[in-house]
Amino acid sequence: MHYNNIDEEKFNELINKDNLTKKEEKILEPYRVKRAIIIAAGLGTRLRPLTYNTPKPLVKINGQRIIDTIIDSLYEVGIEDIYVIIGYKAKEFNVLLNKYPNLHFIHNLLFDNGNNILSVCTAGNLISNAYIIPGDLLINNIEVFKKYQYSSNALGYKIDKTDDWCIETDSNNRVIRLSPGGINCYKDTGILYWNKDDGLRLSQQVLETCQTSEGQQRYWSNVPFVIYKENYNVSLRTCEENDVVEIDTIPELIKLDPSYEEYL
Repeated sequence: MHYNNIDEEKFNELINKDNLTKKEEKILEPYRVKRAIIIAAGLGTRLRPLTYNTPKPLVKINGQRIIDTIIDSLYEVGIEDIYVIIGYKAKEFNVLLNKYPNLHFIHNLLFDNGNNILSVCTAGNLISNAYIIPGDLLINNIEVFKKYQYSSNALGYKIDKTDDWCIETDSNNRVIRLSPGGINCYKDTGILYWNKDDGLRLSQQVLETCQTSEGQQRYWSNVPFVIYKENYNVSLRTCEENDVVEIDTIPELIKLDPSYEEYL
């Protein structure tokens, strides 16, 4: 839903202006990103032994915590209402409050009983007008986050070949599925934005899916792109390959910070 406020052409014209008038800010208000949800509850097993005592988002790359690159980028574009969903080694995240005293924590007490759908379930209606962001992403370009979004979207970048998740679209740039592996495709960064109506619908459908043990084992993205795919109209938003880097394994970490070579 686009709120029947302005068309996309007018939206793009306004967000590209250097200085908005009060009237223009009011026009854009329904499209303002209200908050960001960072999923950081997982065990980070593929980065062991580093993650035996430190949650993966708190691992440092060249002296900076991975999650700091996300939070700093969000702050830079004017998104300051940030929620971090924590589970594994939850108390370790308290260190973030020294730098970000207004950060909110949501505790996923079932983090080791299911998949990441349980983390999104704990966020409830907060996923409305919000980004959902994996906590293990190194953000190298703040432009991957925008203060305003016209519609629900998934962020990806063009790549020749990958074994990771890819975004498939139709001729109208609508996301029709996420699939593992692809050639000459758009790699899924895991960053998604949900507008007001889609977010409210998604929070309810995630909750319904989590009512069964089978549902609790699913990726949360299965809800809008598999189980209830006819309910959503999500567009593809693009970035450059190096704008967002996912850190999954020790070798990937070493490419960015050779000081970790001892862990090979």
